[in-house]
Amino acid sequence: MDQVKILKFLGTWVMLSITLLITTQIFPGKIVLGNASLSSAMAGVFNSFVLILLLNIIPSLTEKLDLKIKDPRFNWTFYFFGNLIVIWVLKRLATITGLGVENIFLIILIAIIITAIEILVEKYSNLLFKAKK
Repeated sequence: MDQVKILKFLGTWVMLSITLLITTQIFPGKIVLGNASLSSAMAGVFNSFVLILLLNIIPSLTEKLDLKIKDPRFNWTFYFFGNLIVIWVLKRLATITGLGVENIFLIILIAIIITAIEILVEKYSNLLFKAKK
């Protein structure tokens, strides 16, 4: 694996972990990380790892489904809906993942925030790695 891809993976993973931890502080009681067997920090790291794996699987999935995307900005809608589905599944498996979300509107809000973070990390890391070459 390329070092740039590894750094993008780790940078996005850290940013998503921080984002999940911050959202639990902004919406206390409505978004909860952790349960009896998993601490809140570990739940944030685990859930963000699952989300970043999704981020790396979507491009190969769109190729296998033979989806022709003409506009690269439209590609982020796949990431949004992928994040939405994965967050909902993680919420449903709260006893394992430690992610609790009160309602679907908060899931949509988290998916929007996480997709925006993914876009920002992708654009910033591309600028950063181009400047170093």
